[in-house]
Amino acid sequence: MHEPFGPDYVRPRQPDCPDCLCCTAALCARGRTNVLRCHGHVGEEQQETVRKCPCSASTTPGTAAWHLARVNATRLATDMPLEPGVEGLLRALADGEHPEGADEPMAQLHMRGLAEVRDQIPCITQLGRVYLRAKDGLRTVTRVKVLAVDDRGDFARVSLPHWRDGEGVAVLAHQVMATTGLGLGVLPGLWLDVEANLDAATWEELVLTRFQHPTPPTAPAPGAVPEPMPAPAPAPVRVLETVPVPLWTRVDTPGGAR
Repeated sequence: MHEPFGPDYVRPRQPDCPDCLCCTAALCARGRTNVLRCHGHVGEEQQETVRKCPCSASTTPGTAAWHLARVNATRLATDMPLEPGVEGLLRALADGEHPEGADEPMAQLHMRGLAEVRDQIPCITQLGRVYLRAKDGLRTVTRVKVLAVDDRGDFARVSLPHWRDGEGVAVLAHQVMATTGLGLGVLPGLWLDVEANLDAATWEELVLTRFQHPTPPTAPAPGAVPEPMPAPAPAPVRVLETVPVPLWTRVDTPGGAR
């Protein structure tokens, strides 16, 4: 705002993100925990500047985009597997082979983020390995307890009694809401059924899908919370739109405004 006979009022400059050269700390804090990533929370003219921000990338463990990509790759493997020729190429890449004349299958793998070209050599990505683990491994129906939901409602923390002595892990809260039909307010304390790869050695390898409330839907009284249920033994088995929040971006240019 400008006053002819008074001072100019300028919005205070936000602190830079210590982990990247393209964003403010506030922007990366939001981008890490939201599937829209950093570029989904700025204006169109700033999106290219922050599109490759590592702080919110789907390749950075723990980000919301990382969680979503792994869930999608797992659901692809279990619900809509690749065509044999395409999956065969993925397996060859996983074995360190580099078949020639496979442009079309490679294009499909690249489109899904399962493979990429590095130094002109086709390679499997970590997401491609997630797909193969889901396709070849054992997924089990087990029960988890929702411990808490974060303040913004982006992540929920759940405990798996049948994985590493009930260690808690983070999952996308909206993933839970979308498949159960339950609201954020009733999630803490609930027991839910879920499909999981309980043979996962680390939380980075663990992928939870198909959250469901274990009781048939009923018509509860207004404000009622479904009763918690115990965790039975596991049994083997063969995302929500958000509104972008405008935040400042940072561009390191000599003498440039931030």
